[in-house]
Amino acid sequence: MNKTRVMVEFAIYGDNFDSNKITEMLNVPPTDTHIKGDPSKYKYHSYKETLWEYATGYKESSDMNDQIKEICDVFKDKTNTLNKIRNEYAVEIVVCIVIEIENGESPGMRLKPWFIDFSHEIHADIQFDIYFLS
Repeated sequence: MNKTRVMVEFAIYGDNFDSNKITEMLNVPPTDTHIKGDPSKYKYHSYKETLWEYATGYKESSDMNDQIKEICDVFKDKTNTLNKIRNEYAVEIVVCIVIEIENGESPGMRLKPWFIDFSHEIHADIQFDIYFLS
């Protein structure tokens, strides 16, 4: 039987920036990047923005805060650098929580104060993508 899975993506979006420079500044290897105008993985489309992303990958989970904590542990000491990147490159920071619900079993979905504080400090949007699979 399939289990509910959660993935958290930490993304930096912008019109045009050097992903390698972001990697160098954060000292974190991205899990995905693309450049505005490159062909998208979706047929007949191209990317509308440049992206630098670090994601946890999907993990079986009964509480999304487990994956959120993984992301925060990587970036919590980089808030000054993230704000510098945000200001210098005019980019947006988005934390996307992706939930694949199996068998009607949703994970705990409460945002903890430490995550809200972190997101506020770096001016990040918080996005939820929720998919009901079975």
